[in-house]
Amino acid sequence: MVKYLKSLVLIIVVISTSSAQCYKSISVGANHTLGVSQQNELIGWGINNAYSLGNSSTTPISINTPIVINGTNTWINTWCYGLNTFALKNDNTLWGCGANNLGSLGVGVSGNVQQLTLITSGAVWTKITGSAVHSVGLRSDGTIWGCGENNNGRIGLGFGAPAQVLTFTQIGTANHWIDVTVSGTATFALRNDGTIWGTGGSLTMFLGTGADPSNTLRQGFYLGDNGITPIDGLVKVKSSRDFILGQKADGTLVAWGGNEYGELAMPLTYPGGSRPRPVGTDTWLDFAAGNNHALAIKTNGTLWAWGRNHFGQLGLGHTDNVSTPTQVGTANDWEKVYAAGNGTSLGVKTDGSIWVWGRNDYGQFGNGTTTQSNVPLQNSAICLQTLSTPSYTKPTLSIAPNPAKEMLYINYTNTLQANINIYDLQGRVVYQSSVIGFEGQVTIPVGQWQQGVYLVQIQNHDGGSVVEKVLVN
Repeated sequence: MVKYLKSLVLIIVVISTSSAQCYKSISVGANHTLGVSQQNELIGWGINNAYSLGNSSTTPISINTPIVINGTNTWINTWCYGLNTFALKNDNTLWGCGANNLGSLGVGVSGNVQQLTLITSGAVWTKITGSAVHSVGLRSDGTIWGCGENNNGRIGLGFGAPAQVLTFTQIGTANHWIDVTVSGTATFALRNDGTIWGTGGSLTMFLGTGADPSNTLRQGFYLGDNGITPIDGLVKVKSSRDFILGQKADGTLVAWGGNEYGELAMPLTYPGGSRPRPVGTDTWLDFAAGNNHALAIKTNGTLWAWGRNHFGQLGLGHTDNVSTPTQVGTANDWEKVYAAGNGTSLGVKTDGSIWVWGRNDYGQFGNGTTTQSNVPLQNSAICLQTLSTPSYTKPTLSIAPNPAKEMLYINYTNTLQANINIYDLQGRVVYQSSVIGFEGQVTIPVGQWQQGVYLVQIQNHDGGSVVEKVLVN
């Protein structure tokens, strides 16, 4: 469902000088980006070192405008990180190319893979992420799988497992996982009860535990005011080399791990650790974690940034590090944000425009230049069509009250055999109904719902749709 919500909310449009090309999904790696076009082709730009874009050695390492990576019109999703690229076809075959350090692509060998190569068949992958030397994937059945380097048990296959795993291998036997993320030396998985588990090296600052010779997933704890306390209440996690951002069920953010550059939104005197620290008291629509910087969008549409800023990746107009969440500009129409691992940032506004800032030495902006910027710049060659952008017959939607406590009233017009869906922040459907009339009202009791932010979508049978946010508290 998480993958479905991502593809539902996000369609990228690339505009050339001659015609417009629409992206259905996009994935941002450390220094390269891939997207699925409206014709289901793979398009990419940025660094092509170690064949991360799946091109021959004659292709320049720096590709600063979008190019066709694979014209086969069967692609439905992509995941990029480091110098690795994964792509999923509509027949549920998974393909990969790139550095493949220590077998991190899972293709059965180690070393650079020049062209997209088959990895698995029949499995429905919802997320793949990784470090420079290992990969972890989440499947739709709630199982998690890993490949690549297994030093210190970072894949979590148990004591005595090989130090290098060349194909995706299931991590444990459980099927209750809803999210995965990694640090440079470890793997983390979010369970459906809101607890976080991890395996690998340097785990004390993430899980409150030292080395574990069992090399299997173990639960995260911290020393709280009342003793040893589990890290729980989470619905989504994102991480980078040395810190984790987590979203609670009420829509607030917490951060823990390292704090060298203020990435925990704490003063630099704070040493970091496994105790999650609240990032203010606001509720957040989206967030992203770079190597040492964080970006997040509040539910009021404003964009905020903190952490390392040596490439201007915070978008604040300077290159000084910032340990306090600071608003980026004054706009209140941000909708989606990405933080590439090596200092590039990308944001999407509600009007579909794409904005880029930070590092651009390999053409990461995709705007035809290699010049970096410390403020967001619109890439006029790329835009995003969101659910709020008219496409077919567009219905109207109003919600009251907002925030809602006991009852939620949804008023709609211009509907044609429409469906109403409400999603929580995990992408799970919490309410569904169908309406036939041109206009009307739906009353929904929400008193028993968990506090937090929800997305309310109404979609006509011909595809026209609109989405609004509602806070239940």
